[in-house]
Formats: sequence, structure tokens, C-alpha cells
Amino acid sequence: MRDLEFGEQARSNIEKDGHTRSALKEQHITSTILMTVGVALVRWIALPSSFTIFNFGTQKVWQLFLCVYVGLCVGLWAGLIIDFVTEYYINNAYSPVQDIVDSCRIGAATNVIFGLALGYTKGA
Repeated sequence: MRDLEFGEQARSNIEKDGHTRSALKEQHITSTILMTVGVALVRWIALPSSFTIFNFGTQKVWQLFLCVYVGLCVGLWAGLIIDFVTEYYINNAYSPVQDIVDSCRIGAATNVIFGLALGYTKGA
């Protein structure tokens, strides 16, 4: 009896999953945009405009804008892109997962072969 109740609860959670997924996506986009602006403000207020490195008698002047801001922004936006690509390949609303589901209808061996083939083509 308890397993049946758990199954019903899991089904209702799956129905709510679409709303959760879109809310998480919105939150990730918003936080990336806000962090991009926040990093610019912190860099402008807290860091000097340049610094000097002495390397074997030569002097190199580095601009902190390039070192800090661009590096952090590349990381933030790369994380957002990775999130979208990952969602495409694991969400059941998109074709890669639907193709694997279709191959499951034929048989288990077809599923394994198709899953490996999909992984090899998308990873290359």
C-alpha cells in the first residue's frame, strides 16, 4: 500500500517537473546576467586598473580588466551554455531522448546499440 502511495506522489512530482525545469533555467539565466554586472562593479571598485609583474629582469604590466573580468565572464557564460546543451541531451522533450525511447520499443539490444551510437556521434 505504501509503495502505491509513493508511486502516486512520484507521478505528481513528474507532472510538476516542467515548471521546476523552467524556473531553474530562468534562475540560471538571471544569475549569470546579474553576476556579470556584479563582477564588473566589484572589479571597478576593489581592484587597481593594472599591476606589474617582474619576470627575470623584465617588467610586464597586466590590465586587470582582461585578467579578472573577461576570465570570470567566460566561465559564467560557458556554464550557461553547458547547461543548455546538457538539458537538450537529457530532457525527454527533445529528439535525442525521444529517439532512444523509440529504439527501446524494438528491444533491449537495439537500445544499447543506439545509445552507444548516439553517444559517439554527439561526443565527436
